[in-house]
Amino acid sequence: MHRRQFLALAASPAFVGAFGSDGREDDLERENGYPVPPDHITEIRDDRDELERYQPKLYLGHLPWSERDETRTDMRGQFGWTAESEEYDVIAHYYWTRYNTQRSVLYYLGLDWGPDEHYLDHEPTIVFRREDGTVEEVWTTGGHHYGLRIDGETGNLSEDRVNGEDTHVNLAVMRPHNHYTEAAFDAEGEFVQEFPTSVPFDSWLDVREQWYDNNRFASTSYEAIEDPFTFYDRDREHWWREDTMDAWFARNVWIPLGLTERDDLEFET
Repeated sequence: MHRRQFLALAASPAFVGAFGSDGREDDLERENGYPVPPDHITEIRDDRDELERYQPKLYLGHLPWSERDETRTDMRGQFGWTAESEEYDVIAHYYWTRYNTQRSVLYYLGLDWGPDEHYLDHEPTIVFRREDGTVEEVWTTGGHHYGLRIDGETGNLSEDRVNGEDTHVNLAVMRPHNHYTEAAFDAEGEFVQEFPTSVPFDSWLDVREQWYDNNRFASTSYEAIEDPFTFYDRDREHWWREDTMDAWFARNVWIPLGLTERDDLEFET
């Protein structure tokens, strides 16, 4: 749908300003209290066939058997949408993979809880593809919501649903935080629909307001959620709201401690 049709789904007038109507600092309009994509995004859709053609594959083969089973059991589904912009010559396919929980690193020390543990975990991946259907680059959560950029030409992408084109990035799931690294080049993942737990692959636009209502994005930047092109432009290096403890811990504790492959992240000290 066009952006104006998307806005028309809500009845209240938009609020525009340096602060959203919910007190957050951003430049996004609000409709019925929900942030909406910026003006340069002119097309928003959730065509399932199109989303499946660029759907990420998740690789678990590097994990111990117990963690593979745990990951499959924790999986709750994958949800996607597509955005086009009048300012960019690429199309963004944006996916959120949902897990039942994010466990703490302290779990592996025999403790039941840690500050990095929470219920319902959501991990983003954005596939930027050209008009000719080829993938230019992929951005995903490479560790504590910091961005990992994978080049479409040199990264581990595989062919499946588009004949002759490698359109599916292969992401290795890292436990206990469910973030990703690029899978080894001899590794190919699977679609979430192929998991034994039969998890759904659905539209993010259909669950979007529910996730906002349930505060699933309480610590996440609304601009990072609603404008995928902010990563393509290198305007962002992570998905966090800047004023959260989550952002502070990611930058100052988890990443410096080496709890992710820091050298692969878009991380600047």
